[in-house]
Amino acid sequence: MTNLTEVNYADIKNIFNASYRKRDKVTQFGQCIDNPNLSNVDEPTLIDTLDLLHDLYDECDHCFDMTALNMHDLEGTDFEWVEELKETAHANTYNWSAPLTNDLDFKVYQGDNKMYLLLSVQNGYSDARCGYMVEFLFIFDTSYICDGWAIFFSELPSANKSFSTSNDYSFSYGIFSEAGVYNIYKNDGTYDAYDVYIGDYEDCEKYAAKLEAEAEV
Repeated sequence: MTNLTEVNYADIKNIFNASYRKRDKVTQFGQCIDNPNLSNVDEPTLIDTLDLLHDLYDECDHCFDMTALNMHDLEGTDFEWVEELKETAHANTYNWSAPLTNDLDFKVYQGDNKMYLLLSVQNGYSDARCGYMVEFLFIFDTSYICDGWAIFFSELPSANKSFSTSNDYSFSYGIFSEAGVYNIYKNDGTYDAYDVYIGDYEDCEKYAAKLEAEAEV
């Protein structure tokens, strides 16, 4: 019987960074470009996918590195029984343009008060149909967490984020938002708007400046 490799968060971070944030240049559609994984990590309008992995690890009972394996090719491993579980969901964050530094493709399996999340991370520059360079299996005890993956994801600490512009407007969004769509608040409570498509951080600064100018008229 072959044992799978159980990992902790330090391992996850090392695997993630080695795959995505170690090279200055990458190849995109045959062209050499600056690695976007180095510039988007501090982007205020994006949730760092590594932070999400950290939160998932904090909630799980076990996590295994599945990068070199296939969920349905586990014969001879200590997880060959997983093939008998029912796949209850399959989603890709690209499908709703989630505001993540790296898109995720994941499958959810249920069984015996457990939720098994097989999660692949996209490299951030390849076509959305490929470039999933690392994969992890998170195992959760649904006696203690919600067994609905969407609710579970939405309650993770990193799943919601906000930032303020230079003129005291706050922009908030979540993992189930479309990238560039925000709820907007004036910090003194005199303005609010919801689900507004604006764009990147520079666009948010311009939007806030426009609101200020209109308020002064």
